[in-house]
Amino acid sequence: ALVLSLAQVFTPTAAKECLNIPNKAFLFDDEDIFTNSVSSLDECRDACIDERNCQAFTWDESSPLRCLLFMQIRGTLSCESCSSGIIPSQIMPDGSGCVTSLDDVLDETETDSAIECLEQCDELEGCQYVTWYNSTSQFPNFCFKLEACNEMIACTGCSSWQLNCLPSPLSTTTTTLYPPTTSVDAGPPQC
Repeated sequence: ALVLSLAQVFTPTAAKECLNIPNKAFLFDDEDIFTNSVSSLDECRDACIDERNCQAFTWDESSPLRCLLFMQIRGTLSCESCSSGIIPSQIMPDGSGCVTSLDDVLDETETDSAIECLEQCDELEGCQYVTWYNSTSQFPNFCFKLEACNEMIACTGCSSWQLNCLPSPLSTTTTTLYPPTTSVDAGPPQC
């Protein structure tokens, strides 16, 4: 079996803000784009997944700019009617699964998609990685939610992902989303 070594470091955060970040929007810039051709939060997330270099999205049903796609995360601001998310990273191409100790397996469930598997990981404390097996694999439609992923092994019908979350603290302000007029709080000066 082919085993690949990864230099992944797991740093727990107080409250995960990854796939589903309610009441926060990302700061918009000229390189970011918006689309009104989607009609739901899930479609906005899928548009970001399909858009090359998209790292995050904000869905705001009450805004004329409903779905914003971000090429870079610059900071956040508070909003009442929006939800945002950061796109997970596929660790290796399809056909690679995390090899881990049983202590690192937090949960395993049947799911219909890798996104559903990632959404469950997002809600599970300590979960940072998933390996999802599709319907053609040895574990059909099975999701392993993991605390760590230190090595990879080749497997048929599987894919492994890492949640990408907001670092703490990242700027949060209460200001108008469109157009953004807030600046990112860089913190105290560094010597």
